[in-house]
Amino acid sequence: MAEKRRVPSDYFVLISPGKIVFIGIGLFFMLVSWQWPESHLLTQIPSLGPFLSWLGKEHNLLVKLCFVPVMSIHIIEVFVGFYYCYKFGLTPLTTLKWTLQISVVGYLCLCHLVRPLPERLIAEKLKK
Repeated sequence: MAEKRRVPSDYFVLISPGKIVFIGIGLFFMLVSWQWPESHLLTQIPSLGPFLSWLGKEHNLLVKLCFVPVMSIHIIEVFVGFYYCYKFGLTPLTTLKWTLQISVVGYLCLCHLVRPLPERLIAEKLKK
């Protein structure tokens, strides 16, 4: 039987904020170009806006077929992350941080929760 990994109750690995912003903005603009392709928001983006607007108007089904599965996968990953937080006995605040981060970033964050860092690395990070 596999050994149960022990992690501190406040174990949290912050993914690069650049990745969080990049992926979050991408998901947001997929939603806007699918639901509101003629949005004023899209016309304010100099080079990408007209393309997103065109994509939403001319290929709305394609944008929907990309956005819906991506969001479904992110929602499933949130439930998996919540389960692992419960399994490791993390605090409610730490569970909230993992849940919010996984909802945006997805697997890039979830892999740090499913396979926690070795204990010596956790101890070194906590000392800093």
